[in-house]
Amino acid sequence: MRQRLHDYLLERPDGATPVELLSLVFTGQGRDPEFGARFLDVLLGSDQRFSFDPEARRWHARANDTLARPIAGQAFVVVDLETTGGGPSGDSITEIGAVRVVDGRLVESFSTLVNPGRPIQPFVTALTGITDDMVAAAPRIAEALPRFLEFAGDAVLVAHNAGFDVGHLDAAHRMLTGERLDRLTLCTVRLARQFLPDLRRRSLDSVAATLGIACHDRHRGLGDARIAAEILCVFLERAAERGVVGLGELLALQHAASDGRPFVVHVPRERLAAMPATPGVYHLLGEDGRLLYVGKARRLRDRLGSWFSNSRGHSPRALEMIRQVHDLRVFETGSELSAALLEMRQIRELRPPYNRQGRQLPRVAFLRLTTREPYPRLAVTRRLGTDRAIYVGPFASTGAAERAEAVLARVFGLRTCSGRLHPAPEATPCLLGQVGTCPAPCAARIEEAEYRRQVDACLAFVDGRDDQPLERLTARRDEAAASLRFEAAARCQRDLLMLDDLRRRRQGLRWIVARQNFVVLLPTATGDGAQLYAALGGRLALEMPVRASADLVAAVGFVRERFARYQDAPLERGDVAASTILAAWLRDRGHEGLILLLDGPDALTERLDDLTITLRDLCQRGPLPRIDGLS
Repeated sequence: MRQRLHDYLLERPDGATPVELLSLVFTGQGRDPEFGARFLDVLLGSDQRFSFDPEARRWHARANDTLARPIAGQAFVVVDLETTGGGPSGDSITEIGAVRVVDGRLVESFSTLVNPGRPIQPFVTALTGITDDMVAAAPRIAEALPRFLEFAGDAVLVAHNAGFDVGHLDAAHRMLTGERLDRLTLCTVRLARQFLPDLRRRSLDSVAATLGIACHDRHRGLGDARIAAEILCVFLERAAERGVVGLGELLALQHAASDGRPFVVHVPRERLAAMPATPGVYHLLGEDGRLLYVGKARRLRDRLGSWFSNSRGHSPRALEMIRQVHDLRVFETGSELSAALLEMRQIRELRPPYNRQGRQLPRVAFLRLTTREPYPRLAVTRRLGTDRAIYVGPFASTGAAERAEAVLARVFGLRTCSGRLHPAPEATPCLLGQVGTCPAPCAARIEEAEYRRQVDACLAFVDGRDDQPLERLTARRDEAAASLRFEAAARCQRDLLMLDDLRRRRQGLRWIVARQNFVVLLPTATGDGAQLYAALGGRLALEMPVRASADLVAAVGFVRERFARYQDAPLERGDVAASTILAAWLRDRGHEGLILLLDGPDALTERLDDLTITLRDLCQRGPLPRIDGLS
């Protein structure tokens, strides 16, 4: 326990409050602060590795007491290792290269090959050029490590991805002495997050290229150490420009979040590593157990790990929340679709403070054509409505829907302006009406009956009942190309592709946007059955796990009983949210499940035997069998 607290404090030169330390020891602590203070005093007070500042009320690791020293005059030893490959171990190092840096100058170096006593993996030899023959006569780690530590003295150890290099040195030190290698450590990858925030890749080559540093003798210990040392010199200059003058400030800077404050994680790393790698919903909890946030994940372990890593992508609001999270709980759902639906319901019911209503819904967009107005309007919307408008989609973004809207409106002569029209000959149409793209019903330039015929032509096309628009565009394209008007031909070709894609969306997913009926059978991540989803009348009416034929029989009975009732019932707000999630899943991931369209209350009953066989096959590895009526 002491070692864990010591490791935590070593990474936090500014120290930590008793509350922070107690959160690493107890779950749900903090209700008796007097006990907590006494507990830490007994646990840490007699250990020479710890000190307590009564004024700041913070515990520190004594190894960090040197942090008050200025950066000027401080020695840094930049180290790079080559290894046999694999994780840190006492006998994995094949080369140690190091450069001492003082006041922004490279002053001396250290280099030695190391005999690891075991073969070097072939891919490592291909990368570094170090062979088993080269290290055969080299010193073993028991001789090389003390020589390196003597060279390093009391300097701060620096490495590009210090977790790797210092991790291997620590493993070797533990093997030889049984003790941890307690050294102040600086990581140039972490500093790159602070000084090069827009750089997406922070490899040694990428950072060096960005800073204009030449890369010579790559993938050898001393060569890479020199490159990292030059990177450090640039970062020390930039730190000084920020007003960072003390060693403690510099070491703390590498752990700072994007808002400049320390990145504090109260959830133990072991707990995060133990999370399941399956789809599900997670709750982030405060110190008092209060629910702060609800989220979903395709792989819970990866998603939670990304929350608690110091990423530049965290917004100020996210960082504020992360600093308050002390615990979490997860709910495995069997599928990503179930996770999205459960997340939506729990956010609506529990109203966590760091969730924004509706923000968890997928980014989808639809084209909406009104039907109750004299002059129906074509528009882009982010949500399926509860009206009886015609919807086409879903599209992956608002921009994609807007491009489709422009083509459809131009080809069929539909208005896209907002508001109810009051046609008047004296009205001045908008720019689209003036250039002839819109028929300008606002200026009474088209009769209502004629406009309705254009709307009907549009619907006939998207429903697949009329191919004439495509034929006319194809003829126009070919004519433009024959006349060497290639820009006009290219524009016609783009319109053809857009209309074809739009029609396929309408025909492929209309059971969602037209409020039709279908069942999805989706394999679970664990392979022990399936998740069944039944949409009736455009709403998600049933979501249940099915592992045996009895579950399918229950689902069939539910669909038969509720089918007619849901056909004409208006969609509620919650129904719209679930339909949006279903539409996005079908758009992006529908190939992962089996879909059965329902043309009546007994459609599922007629396919019960086929579905029972399919359920059995879902529990087996390999591709799913195709059966008639399922796509």
